[in-house]
Amino acid sequence: MVLLVSILSSIYCYLIINKFDELTDNNFNIIFKNIQFEYGKLIHNIYYNFDYSFIDDDGIIYYLKRLPLHPLLLVSIAKISKNIFFIFIFKNIILFSLLFISVLVALRSQKIKVFVLFLLFLPFIIPYNLHVILSIFFADNIVAVLMPSIFILLYSNNKKKYFLISIFIFLLYLTKNSVMFVVYILPLLIILLEKDRLILKSLPLFGAISAIFLWGIFGIINTSKFPIGSSVLTSNSKVLNEVVLNEKFKEFYPERSVDLINKNQIPDHLKSEWEVYEYYKIENKIYLSKNFFEFVSDIKIKLKFIFFNIKKDSVFPINGKYENPIMISHIINKIFFNLSIIIFFIFFVKNFKKNFDFRAQKNDLYFINILLFSLFPNIIGWATSKHLVSIQIISIIYILFKFNFYNNNKFILKFN
Repeated sequence: MVLLVSILSSIYCYLIINKFDELTDNNFNIIFKNIQFEYGKLIHNIYYNFDYSFIDDDGIIYYLKRLPLHPLLLVSIAKISKNIFFIFIFKNIILFSLLFISVLVALRSQKIKVFVLFLLFLPFIIPYNLHVILSIFFADNIVAVLMPSIFILLYSNNKKKYFLISIFIFLLYLTKNSVMFVVYILPLLIILLEKDRLILKSLPLFGAISAIFLWGIFGIINTSKFPIGSSVLTSNSKVLNEVVLNEKFKEFYPERSVDLINKNQIPDHLKSEWEVYEYYKIENKIYLSKNFFEFVSDIKIKLKFIFFNIKKDSVFPINGKYENPIMISHIINKIFFNLSIIIFFIFFVKNFKKNFDFRAQKNDLYFINILLFSLFPNIIGWATSKHLVSIQIISIIYILFKFNFYNNNKFILKFN
C-alpha cells in the first residue's frame, strides 16, 4: 500500500508542479505563500514565525479563518523536509494508513474475504475522488478520508472502533466547518443506537467536546471570544454575504468559480475579525428579511447540482473561455450517490412496515444522518464537486456493505 500511494502521490505531484510552477523553487522546495485558498499565508506564518494567524487582503488579522488540522499537518511534514514530493507522499501515506487501519478494524470480526478490501478501496481511486484526496490545496482531502473511515468503523463489532472514531471525530471538527453538524449529531446517535457499555460508546462524544473546547480556548486566548456554531470560523458571515447572498451568484454558480464574483471592500471602521463577523451577520439578516424567498428559490439550483451535475464546475477562464466538459468520475459518483439513497428508502420502508427496530437498522440511520447533516451546510451555502467527494465515497461503501461477501470466494449479490 505504501508503495502504491507513494507512486500515485509522486505522479500527481509532478502534474501539479507542471501546472503551478510557482508552487516550488528550483530545488523543488515548496513555496508556502503560493498555496491556494488562503492557506498559503497562514502556513507560511506558522512555519517561519510559529504564529497561527495571517493578514488577509482587507488588512484584517485572522486567527479563526481556517481550521488547524490541514495547515498544521503540512507544516509538521515540511519541518522534516520542504521537498514538495516528500510532502505529497508523506501526507497521503498518513491519510491512507488511517483508512487502511479503519478497514482492518471493521472487518476483523467478520468472515469477509481479502478481495473485499480491494472493493472498499475502489471508490477512493475514482479519478476525481483520488485527485481530491491527493491534493494539498484544500482541507477536503482530509475530510474525504476521515468521514468514510468513520462510516466503515461504524459497521464493526470491534469495541476498539470507539477509540478510533473518537480520534477521527476530534480531527474532523478541526478540519472543516462544513462537517460541524455531523460532529454534533453522530456521537449522540452512537450513544442511542449502540448496545455496548456507555463508557465506551461515549468516547466519540468526548472526542467532539474536546475538539470544540480546544478550538474555543484557542479563540479565547487570541481573540477573547469562544468560536462555536456559525462563528467557528469568523469569516463565515462575510463569505455568505459576498457569495450566496450576492445578486451575481446565479450568474456564476455552478459553472464558473464564485471566486470570480466581484467583492466590495469591507468598511474602514472594521478593525478585527469579530467586528467583520458581526457586521456581515447583521447585513445577512437584513438581506434575508427582504429576500428570503429568493434565497429559498436558489436552493433548487444547489440541489440540482448536488444530485445531478456531471460537468466540471467552478472553472476559471482559459483564454477567455469557460469550459465545463462532462466528467466520467462525476457520472460514476452521481449514479452511486443517487442509487444509495434509493436503496436506503427501499430498506427503510420495508423494515418500517415490519416491527421496526432502530438499533437493528443503525447502519442505515448512520448513513442517512451523515448524508443529511453533511449536505445541510452545502445547501445553505454552496457545494462544489470537491465538497461532495466524502459523502459520495460513503454512498458507494454503503451499497457495498448492503451486500454479503462470502461463500467460497464468490461475490454473491444478496441483500442483508
